[in-house]
Amino acid sequence: LHLTAALGVPTFSVYSPIKVHSTARWGPKGPRDTVLVPPAPCSEKYRCTRNRCAHHNCMASITAPMMFEEIRKIFES
Repeated sequence: LHLTAALGVPTFSVYSPIKVHSTARWGPKGPRDTVLVPPAPCSEKYRCTRNRCAHHNCMASITAPMMFEEIRKIFES
């Protein structure tokens, strides 16, 4: 992912909102990268607290149709 993004190849990735999974740190760095992160606010630093979190199923908010739409945009650009 990182090599292809750095080379300008269109990339697509999905990250959780947990702090240690931050796209600022681990996300691709390139002119044509696309990253999806659930819009849920997350105060966790290391791991998901699952049922103790009001947004414990936040990754399910990124649906297959959403991903396909983003990938379609990549191929159209």
